[in-house]
Amino acid sequence: MNSDELLKKRFLELAERAYATNTYVTTGFLDLNEQSLLLRCLPEISYAGCRLCGGSPSAERRLAVFGSEEAFGYPPTLPIRLLEIAPRAEKFADELTHRDYLGALLHLGVERSVLGDIVCRPPLAYVYCLDSIAPFLTEELTTVKHTPVVCTESTLALDHVRPVLSELRLIVASLRADVVVSGLSRLSRSKALELFAAGRIFLNGRELRQSSTQLKPGDLLVIRGLGKFRFDGAEGRTRKDRLPIVLQKYL
Repeated sequence: MNSDELLKKRFLELAERAYATNTYVTTGFLDLNEQSLLLRCLPEISYAGCRLCGGSPSAERRLAVFGSEEAFGYPPTLPIRLLEIAPRAEKFADELTHRDYLGALLHLGVERSVLGDIVCRPPLAYVYCLDSIAPFLTEELTTVKHTPVVCTESTLALDHVRPVLSELRLIVASLRADVVVSGLSRLSRSKALELFAAGRIFLNGRELRQSSTQLKPGDLLVIRGLGKFRFDGAEGRTRKDRLPIVLQKYL
């Protein structure tokens, strides 16, 4: 049994447990590939109910919550905490990146599944994590790269940390996913198709292999290694019958 089959079996077991006990059951934080597999399982677990939550509407890493308010009569309490990481002395702090924060957290020996999104807002960073690991992280995370830091539980609401967006404009021949990916990645169409084959393209949380899929306003497109984009739509046509399109890149 390969890793996907094991994970699918796990999803089915958690759904059954939630249904049998009338209690919400959650996973750890799932990456895009794991979420895509879960979404493919939805027809088999629809009887139990399932939703994905990451702390904020724009979260990329999300946990699965099995169960439904309709069946149980009460909403789930999400096991997610928001932590704030601040330099002890901002004047002497390094310029820290997402990779720096992730490396420091994993160096503490925690598994990736207990960590959600890491949002950098220099000089601060915010980390979504499972509530079970929050006390450990606030106690043990004292250094990121060469910068002494203080890690505390944030007083902000989970969904307060909003993404920063940067507008992008492209002119493309069509709204096919492979055409837009080619424009965003500045690769030829044939090279862009290799990204689809390699499982690096996700549309609205699902792995996208049908490169001919037409994008619609509001779609969320993720190109692993390049970034996350919201497609806002096309603005008419040019004289050469091409499409000026607008996207927002998540920073």
